[in-house]
Amino acid sequence: MKKIVLEKKFKKILSFFILFIIFIGLIFYFTGYYKYILDILYPTQKVVYETYKITKSTFQVLVDIKSIITENQQLKKQVEELKLIEDRYKTLKFENFKLRSLLNFSKKYKNHKIIGAEVIGYPPDFFVKAVFVDVGKNQGVKIGDYVISNGFLVGKVVEVGNFSSKILLTNDSNFKIPARTRKTRELVFYNGKGLLDFVKPSQDIRVGDIIETTGIEGYPKGIPIGKIVSVEYKEGVFFKKVKVKPFVNQFAIEYLLIIGRKTTH
Repeated sequence: MKKIVLEKKFKKILSFFILFIIFIGLIFYFTGYYKYILDILYPTQKVVYETYKITKSTFQVLVDIKSIITENQQLKKQVEELKLIEDRYKTLKFENFKLRSLLNFSKKYKNHKIIGAEVIGYPPDFFVKAVFVDVGKNQGVKIGDYVISNGFLVGKVVEVGNFSSKILLTNDSNFKIPARTRKTRELVFYNGKGLLDFVKPSQDIRVGDIIETTGIEGYPKGIPIGKIVSVEYKEGVFFKKVKVKPFVNQFAIEYLLIIGRKTTH
């Protein structure tokens, strides 16, 4: 009962307040005082409007930043893809150059059996300077054949399987081959330790001269092996000490030519 009474009183008060507001509004409207209300409300409206503009601008900036970040990430991805394409192009161009060089080199030795090969592995022993290639007996490779890369003698075939072969490189301590100096035409004996063996004091051996293959046993002559870097001689010693830097670079060899003895027709 008490609750119902309170509800009735509240409704009367609310109805009176609403009527009062309407009455005051009508008075301001018909008397012209509504203009003052507009002036009173203007600062509030201005603040609300400016806040809206700032909020809208800030939101737009955030949207633009997100868009820029996304676009930047896409551009970075495209740049990386282009770099990969460029690197691949350079690699193919370089490989093409090396293959052309090998092809041009092979044309000089038409009377020799020439087999193209690719390096497929290295020996597990770090101290052995050698490589394995993807050709063997089935392709006509024989022990003792010369191996050429980039126009230089890089080694000789020492082991042959049916489908692969082992090449002992010119910088291995067990490598040995007769050679000749290019300028003075002196006959010498090169070993893989980077030395010329049994060089007599009377022989004209010069720093900077190139040592090359002799053509002995039917293999091609004139193929560069290395460059003489020092010549030493002491009175009373039987031989000169001559150091040679071979042109071979074990881990830079990819493609090579295997050249056999001169063929007879």
